[in-house]
Amino acid sequence: MEHQRRARFVALYEDHVDAVMLHCLRHLAPAVAEDAVSDTFMTAWRKLDDVPPEPRGWLIVTARNTIRNRYRTQARAVALETRLQQITQLAADPADVTAERRADLLTALGALTEDEREAILLVSWDGLTGAEAASALKCSHGALRVRVHRARTKMAAALGDAAPTSVHLGSSHV
Repeated sequence: MEHQRRARFVALYEDHVDAVMLHCLRHLAPAVAEDAVSDTFMTAWRKLDDVPPEPRGWLIVTARNTIRNRYRTQARAVALETRLQQITQLAADPADVTAERRADLLTALGALTEDEREAILLVSWDGLTGAEAASALKCSHGALRVRVHRARTKMAAALGDAAPTSVHLGSSHV
């Protein structure tokens, strides 16, 4: 029994550690993010029986709670500028996106409110479904749809695009 539990946890960790680390790096400095990832997986080990079959959303919510609980009384450790630089360093450089376009995207992302930015990144960057992202943000699916729509519209305007691209939120597009 213990062997099965350990094997399940190792698979959970190997399959999702990168996604949890990327999420934590958006909010924290690298050294602190590593601690948050460790705490997130420690919680996953303790609550392994509660981890759902599709654990990514659960892990992201756990990481968010870890960050909030651990750093609630501290000032924000990383300013938006630093977080955007980290995202830039972590982002793959697709062949069709020039460095200038990437800079424009980061500027447009920086112009969003924190709620809008977090909503669009959870869906587009972390790949969460609408339900998972709404749960992570502790808001309704409808509120998430509004945030994503506003974020897309503002980003499209900032980028000079005619129409924002669609972001898939579970069973429907926003």
